[in-house]
Amino acid sequence: AKEVSAQALAVAHQADDQVETLLMHILRGAGASGLKGMSYRSYILPFSADIPVVRPLLGVWRQEILVYCQEYRIVPCQDESNADTVYFRNRIRHELIPELATYNSRASQHLWQLSQIIGEEDRYLQDSVKKYLTEIVEYRGTGFFTLDRQAFSDLDIVIQRRLVRLVLSTLRSNVRDISMEQIEKVVLFLTDNSRHGEWQIMDDVHIAALPKRQALIFTDEAKFEELWPLVDRKLLEVISWSGELQLNQSWKLRSQVMKRSEIEFHDNENIACFDLDRLKPPLTIATRKTGERFIPFGMSGHTMKLGDYFTNNHYPAKARDCWPVLSMDEQVLWIVGLRRSSIAPISEATTRVLCLELIREG
Repeated sequence: AKEVSAQALAVAHQADDQVETLLMHILRGAGASGLKGMSYRSYILPFSADIPVVRPLLGVWRQEILVYCQEYRIVPCQDESNADTVYFRNRIRHELIPELATYNSRASQHLWQLSQIIGEEDRYLQDSVKKYLTEIVEYRGTGFFTLDRQAFSDLDIVIQRRLVRLVLSTLRSNVRDISMEQIEKVVLFLTDNSRHGEWQIMDDVHIAALPKRQALIFTDEAKFEELWPLVDRKLLEVISWSGELQLNQSWKLRSQVMKRSEIEFHDNENIACFDLDRLKPPLTIATRKTGERFIPFGMSGHTMKLGDYFTNNHYPAKARDCWPVLSMDEQVLWIVGLRRSSIAPISEATTRVLCLELIREG
């Protein structure tokens, strides 16, 4: 289709095929999105996001097509496997649908109408869900979403399920069927405050708790460098008193010396200020070491393992070993962008301040 610059790919699905598809989805436990059956026009991934698949005969019955072929002396090709009831669709075609006709002679027509009604309602709900998605998604990056768990919990269960399906299908567009079990698992995690840690949802899709009632849904290929200032584990950089250090493509660290009177104190985890006269160069940026400890600011001198800090604050394992740590002579000064230590605090006697700011680019 791409080689000939086709505007669409037309296939011959007709009304009987739609009824068979609807029954297949019912028997497999599909939700409303499955009960709408096939669409007259749709984009099917991974086939193409640009060339639609069209089904112009979806409202025409097989018998009508056969009559047309006889009238115009057209001999259609017949696939012999269509008669083999070892296949699920063929059993429905040759056994279930004729049996349903004994209960109601217009059973197929009613099922086809059902698929059209549900399709229209599904389109309306999907448009609504896309609006809700902007309210609960804190950040969307390559292979991941961060979600506001509280905002999600406040929604009706119907919208919750559709939001989860939309997120999962966006992350894994090549997955044709997302089970109700997988959807309910994500809904439970997002709405139950006691759920922490990391759960596997699909073969390569996971969900993890984050601080501040957020959650992370991600694939194995997720690029967390867009979300956090993660660095190469081998990185060891010296911080200058004034300048910028590029941590990755999305984050940089800016340092500058300021007077005590120029400092404005505010609750911003991306900024850390130190009494410059209590610091001894060099200051370095590197990833954490096994068993490394620090003295969190405000904890009365008690030490804590960096690993425990990451665990207690629900940062996924994939990020912990690549998180930048600012140190001075083997002493941790700042888990960059998260928590500073109690070393070199600003006091009334401070005259010069080293101010470090973590900045997201783009």
